[in-house]
Amino acid sequence: MMMPYDLSAPPAISEGDAYYHTKRGALPRWHGWGVSWSLEGWAKFHPYQDVAHFAPTALLVVTGEKAWSRDIAKGLYDAANGPKQIHIVAKAGHRSFFAEYLK
Repeated sequence: MMMPYDLSAPPAISEGDAYYHTKRGALPRWHGWGVSWSLEGWAKFHPYQDVAHFAPTALLVVTGEKAWSRDIAKGLYDAANGPKQIHIVAKAGHRSFFAEYLK
């Protein structure tokens, strides 16, 4: 059974709901529950600071044109010091860019 989703929620939530609550993205055992330890881990993660230490390792950043996280990906790219490339998948969101890329 598909559950209704709330498009008035923040983009990080509503895009996931719009993707996973369809036949295309539905997973039989997925309940949409958050995991508190993952939120704690993200709170301690500082990619803009950490990426500066990657050089001289090359960095490839991939994001979707319509992704709520596009500005974050661009910030990560801008913060990198070594060789770098950014690829923006046309018409793609944060969770749907693989599907858009493979069309």
